Amino acid sequence: MSATERNGGPTNPFAAFFGAMPKSPQMKQWETWLGQQIDRFVRNESFLGQMGKAMESSMVFKAHYDRVLEQSLRSMRLPTLADLDEVHKRLDELDRRLDGVVDRLDAIARAQSKPAAAPKKAAAPKKAAAPKKAAAPTESPAPEPAPAPAATGARRKPSTRAAGAGKKEG
Repeated sequence: MSATERNGGPTNPFAAFFGAMPKSPQMKQWETWLGQQIDRFVRNESFLGQMGKAMESSMVFKAHYDRVLEQSLRSMRLPTLADLDEVHKRLDELDRRLDGVVDRLDAIARAQSKPAAAPKKAAAPKKAAAPKKAAAPTESPAPEPAPAPAATGARRKPSTRAAGAGKKEG
């Protein structure tokens, strides 16, 4: 820290003023008295009632403002916060359903890639085969599809759209 910063330089423009004020007992007494007066005023029933009315009026104004803003946006054919919230809800539902489908496909792929559960027993000795008759040509079995690669564990991140639901338009 430089000397100018310690002496109330550019980082604190008020340090020179408040540092120059005397720390006399009268100053401390005045600060105590002022604090008591402010505390008494803030706890006054009349003041609290007026603050409550001001808050209520502010909330009524905000609700009216939101309605007017939503009507204006709709008239300009622009999406409102409610429209965006609905789209986000639908996208989250699709995301959830897609994750379920991916999970099922991963389970099927794992089940197909597992080796047979029990090894086959040795075959019984064959009996003497009778001479074969000319057999009709048979169809060769279709090759089995290759199993899907196992899931790598990489999943899509959960949606963060719901976090912005509390934001207001404007």
